[in-house]
Amino acid sequence: MITITRLGGQAVSMNPDLIERMSENPDTTIYLVDGSSIIVLEPMDEVVERIHDARADVLARAAKRRDDELLAVAAAETLERTRVVTE
Repeated sequence: MITITRLGGQAVSMNPDLIERMSENPDTTIYLVDGSSIIVLEPMDEVVERIHDARADVLARAAKRRDDELLAVAAAETLERTRVVTE
C-alpha cells in the first residue's frame, strides 16, 4: 500500500497494483484499472518512488520471512542431531 494525498488534503492509502497510468499536467492524476482517477498533491516522481519503496518492502519482508523459516528449520535439525548424539 502507498499513502497519497488527494487534492483536497485527504490522505488515502491505495494498492499500487491497481494503478494503470499517471500523468502530470500540472497536477498528478492517477488512473486506476477500474477506470476511475484520483488527483493528488504529490508530484508524479514522488508517487513512483513510493511505489518502488512499497514493492521493495514487500520483497524485503518476503526474504526475511524465508530466512526466518530457514533458520528455524536449521535450528530444529541441529537440536535433533544434538538429541540423537546425547542419547
